[in-house]
Amino acid sequence: MKKKSQSELNGQPPAEELKETPVPESAEQTVETAEEAQIAVPDGEPVRKDNPVTAFFKSAGLVIASFFIAIWTHIKDWFYQKIILKFKGDEEHRSFVRWIKDIGLWFKALPSRTVAFFKGLPAWFKAFPSRTKAWFKSLTKEGVKSFMLGTGEKKGFLQCFVSYSLLILFGFVYVYPILYMLGYSLMSPSDVTDPMVNYLPTSAYFQNYSEAAHVLNFWTTLFQTIYVSLLPAIFQTISCCLAAYGLARFNFRGKKAVFALIIITFIVPTQLTMMPQLLIYSKIGIVDSVFTFIIPAALGQGIKSAVFILIFYQFFRGIPDSVVEAAKIDGANSFQIFIRIGLSAAKPAILLSLLLSVVWYYNETVLTSIYLGGAVTTLPLELEKFEATYKELFGDAGGIGGKTVNEAIYMAGTLLSILPLLIFYFFTQKHFTEGIDKAGITGE
Repeated sequence: MKKKSQSELNGQPPAEELKETPVPESAEQTVETAEEAQIAVPDGEPVRKDNPVTAFFKSAGLVIASFFIAIWTHIKDWFYQKIILKFKGDEEHRSFVRWIKDIGLWFKALPSRTVAFFKGLPAWFKAFPSRTKAWFKSLTKEGVKSFMLGTGEKKGFLQCFVSYSLLILFGFVYVYPILYMLGYSLMSPSDVTDPMVNYLPTSAYFQNYSEAAHVLNFWTTLFQTIYVSLLPAIFQTISCCLAAYGLARFNFRGKKAVFALIIITFIVPTQLTMMPQLLIYSKIGIVDSVFTFIIPAALGQGIKSAVFILIFYQFFRGIPDSVVEAAKIDGANSFQIFIRIGLSAAKPAILLSLLLSVVWYYNETVLTSIYLGGAVTTLPLELEKFEATYKELFGDAGGIGGKTVNEAIYMAGTLLSILPLLIFYFFTQKHFTEGIDKAGITGE
């Protein structure tokens, strides 16, 4: 007796007898559109395209944030002059307690001022058409020209518009990577894998920073980084200052040849002189120590020392000869003139050279890895081997309980590695810009 199949018992035709139902063209197009809109990911969840409106508002928010960061110097100066001094009065003539009382009185009168403001709005809107008409009648050709192009020291609208447009553009270009790193570094693993989360995390996830700090061995490495970058920067600033003063204020045989050799040291690539210097350092026994940076810096051969010599040279050339001659008549020798006149005139150059030296030694990775070896490490060097160190500490991804370094953890490590420089620049921004400004106009 022939056994019936399960489909026959259920009253359904066998699988072979099932005919393929034709799919209408409209349905096929719908399926293709759905497949275009959703892309399967390994975990089976669909990836949807970003909403254009959401992407526009996110980009607009980044542009606005970049704009305010770019004009932070102007904002804080305005805030100090318009707000702080308004409450405080003269700089030091009013006590802190009186200042706090004035702020309290201002907040006490805020409700009545707000009510008066809203009460006056109807009258303002009522008079707006007549005021606008009177304003248009008062316009003259000279007034429009002065408003658009400016008059004397007052900037015109076109100049301000172009300046701030370029400021926003360049500010966004430079600030966007930092904002991107900050947003991604606070994402949890679920946010990293979620295609709907692009710039801002759903919630702040600070464990990325703890893991990144553990991988970088942050505090120990930070101390070594400051040690490697600050000491050579100090010696380089001193040596370049002395060399530039000698070239600027004294005449001797071979002065032009020495100046030409200084320029050549800047023109010749570092890659050509790296290996000969390494052989010399190995012979005198200073390899794998910070002296490979300190000794050349003290002799005026540090990283980009020629640039700093030229900066100091311009400052010292700008000292009037009458001032030097008057100091000599008063009995000052050359060293006293250098200390009392030269250094006081070159303060912006000293700060600029020190700041740039610290930044360049901080970011140097090739020479640091070759000259210092494994004896001393820095944050940029630890960031280069971040992924390998992470796997050693937390295990490989294929192992049991292993973890992989995702983009959020790597962004946290990158932000930690540049955070000291950001803090350093935040407190020295004024001196940095002042040094660059004066280095460009001195000697003209």
